[in-house]
Amino acid sequence: MAVLLFGSLAIIILAGLIIWVNAQLKSAYRNIYRDSAFRIAESGIEYYRWHLAHAPLDFQDGTGQPGPYIHNFY
Repeated sequence: MAVLLFGSLAIIILAGLIIWVNAQLKSAYRNIYRDSAFRIAESGIEYYRWHLAHAPLDFQDGTGQPGPYIHNFY
């Protein structure tokens, strides 16, 4: 009887621990993705600020063609 009680208690505690660890991992990944998206957006802003500072009359991204303009981010 005691083995069943301690076994079920251990399973409940272990399940709670697994759920908590899973929630922490999801939160960490969410923070990583949010930070990455923020850095990509910020680099796009800095690129176009540089582009406007060095070619203020070029509104076609140096291509001479109408937009949209797509750039790879590495």
